[in-house]
Amino acid sequence: MAATEGRLTGKPGVVMTTLGPGALNACNGVAYSFLGGFPLVFLSWQGSKSIGFRDNKFQIIDIKSVYSPIVKEAISIDDPELLTSYIRNAFELSIEGKPGPILLEIPENISEHMVKLNTEPLKKNKTLKLHPDDGDLQTALEMLNSSKKPLIINGVRSSTPHISKALMELVAHTGIPCISTHMGQGSVYGKYHLGNFYKSDVQEYKNVCKESDLIITIGYDTLEYSPLNWNIGNKKIIIDIDIFYSTRHYQFNPDISLQGDIADTIQYFIENTKPKNQWKKPSNNKTTGVSHNNKIHPVDLIKELNTIKNSRFLHDNGLHKIWMTKYFRSKKVNHVIVDNTLASMGCGIPAGIVSKLVNPELDTYVCIGDGGLLMTLGEIATAKESGLDLTILIWNSNSHGMIEKHFNDRNLEPFGTAIGNYQYEAFDQVFGVKSFHCDNLVDLKKTLIEVPKISGIKIVNILVDYSNSIDYLP
Repeated sequence: MAATEGRLTGKPGVVMTTLGPGALNACNGVAYSFLGGFPLVFLSWQGSKSIGFRDNKFQIIDIKSVYSPIVKEAISIDDPELLTSYIRNAFELSIEGKPGPILLEIPENISEHMVKLNTEPLKKNKTLKLHPDDGDLQTALEMLNSSKKPLIINGVRSSTPHISKALMELVAHTGIPCISTHMGQGSVYGKYHLGNFYKSDVQEYKNVCKESDLIITIGYDTLEYSPLNWNIGNKKIIIDIDIFYSTRHYQFNPDISLQGDIADTIQYFIENTKPKNQWKKPSNNKTTGVSHNNKIHPVDLIKELNTIKNSRFLHDNGLHKIWMTKYFRSKKVNHVIVDNTLASMGCGIPAGIVSKLVNPELDTYVCIGDGGLLMTLGEIATAKESGLDLTILIWNSNSHGMIEKHFNDRNLEPFGTAIGNYQYEAFDQVFGVKSFHCDNLVDLKKTLIEVPKISGIKIVNILVDYSNSIDYLP
């Protein structure tokens, strides 16, 4: 939840845990913050340092050693009088450079101290805007103006309203086509947007990348989508635009790296780049599937979701994420939220909870498979106790769909992927929520019209048919 808050707001989310098992339970969220580059401050209690780890081990583990590989810095507070300094430094470090998590460990013997009442929080100083080197800007401009078939790849750090606005102006002015990563979708849309990298090997987009003579990466991280899939032969000329020095890879070593305010850098190119002929146009995706009497095709489901206004969709991890990334047409920043860094199952409902807290004005939908739901049933109670309006859409295939697809892609018999046919409609009795069952398009359309009018938690069990994925996810 805290990592998603950092992602949506750009400000550090805060999570507090007890010692031992409480601290360990935060591992996935902290790792998501670390890999995705989302600011987070993690406060964890710890046993008294005056006792020592060897004297009393009940619920005591070395928290700093456990978390050191997945935080920017792990700090143990050893002086209560310097508490304000520790807190201010943690928040600043969390957003400095590539954002990420900072661990503050608070031993019991330190937390028992009384702090002076006149201790005030340290004021936050304004930070200067970074600006790329003028010479590098001029070199990049010459490279772009001399190219015939430039291409933009935008990533997660383009997912803010002011960067999206600048990026939309750039593609409209220049006619440069754009492809988005999973986590950058929604920042660009319309006739210059070719689509999203919806899986690791998309031949259509591979061909586009191969044909281009210059690639501009904007707010892109190699963790989102491997450059192995677009820098074919490691021969592409690359201009990288980012707020900081982005992660390098043996197939992502830009010729020019423009570090600074992304929107300002884009504005420079808008003002100085010559318009170009649009050399590549989007291809037409299939817009209808084959829904049977007792199953709904994913494309038909997504077509209905595309009609919902004033909404946000937060995805757990599973095959449904791939379908949505290919076929859903985001038309605003953070319209669809997916994790394509750690990509752990069970993240969808917590992300939906914090999204509703951050943006209560949006109708919030969590898309989750039946496997992911069974891993996070307790979060339904959390959402209920929080008094939120939240709709949970279960993409129910009675299987771990992504794992089953991997078996099928390799011509192997699926093993251990089946999930029982549980009565999710009974959740209204268990959790006191409103539940629906949809196995045909008529009921689905009625339900999607009805759920925004109902307050509280709504759970929609949608029977989906992934059987012909290979035809729709080539």
